[in-house]
Amino acid sequence: MHPEIFDNSFPALDLDTKYILREVNIEADAGEYFIYMNHPEVAKYLAEEDIPRSIEHAKHELKYWYSLFTGKYSIYWAIAVRENDQIIGTCGFNNWNYRHDRAEISVDINPDFWNQGIGTRCVKLLNEFAFSQMKVKRIQATIAKDNHRSMRVFMKNHYQKEGLLKKYAKLQGEQKDFFMFSMTK
Repeated sequence: MHPEIFDNSFPALDLDTKYILREVNIEADAGEYFIYMNHPEVAKYLAEEDIPRSIEHAKHELKYWYSLFTGKYSIYWAIAVRENDQIIGTCGFNNWNYRHDRAEISVDINPDFWNQGIGTRCVKLLNEFAFSQMKVKRIQATIAKDNHRSMRVFMKNHYQKEGLLKKYAKLQGEQKDFFMFSMTK
């Protein structure tokens, strides 16, 4: 049985006066998504298969994120500029385990919008949503050992570093160590 959250329309969220979290729009978002996901500072922390190599591949990736909600598996948002609806990132729960009341969170933001606190505010808002609406007891994030920027975002949101996951995932053809971070309620 799926959680009640899927019985309603997709929940758009206000991040602040400048940005919103909204449903992914596959056609409209594909171009910008393709550009920022291929930025070297973003791509170095992604698995090869998650880096779109064409606009069609970007649409395929966005279709997957969109399907998490429509398929009643999880929920993933586009981070958009309120004024013009331009996608500047994505965030959400790439994995939601209802049986064990836990979800795995991730955030990707266009580097042109870094150092504005957007990632930190997204994680805070998603934490609130997960605990109140999704009724999870644990939120976790796996972060590449050398991704200090992402670790800071989660530590600012009171996540605890639980341990090192040796050779956890392959990035740019090389097996990398990751840290597991979590927050519990």
